[in-house]
Amino acid sequence: MDDRVINGINISMKLRFKDEETTQRIYETLMLESKYDPNERATTTIDVENNALLVNIDAADSVSARAASNSFLKWINLSEQLLGYVDSVKES
Repeated sequence: MDDRVINGINISMKLRFKDEETTQRIYETLMLESKYDPNERATTTIDVENNALLVNIDAADSVSARAASNSFLKWINLSEQLLGYVDSVKES
């Protein structure tokens, strides 16, 4: 098995949502997370473009890149689910 790690990884994601309001609300929930990295092995920037989030991850190595991308995708998914739940409760 090869134990080498790839260094200097950049991941760019463009995630579209149903509308600009949802996109903005998810963006606001992620801003704190994008500024926090306990190991300083990955930095993340998040921008909004209409109804899409632009997530860019610069990581020192493949392990950090995978961890950061998985974390952000999970937070985005959770945020979208919570917003859907809150909206459904407001409608009832």
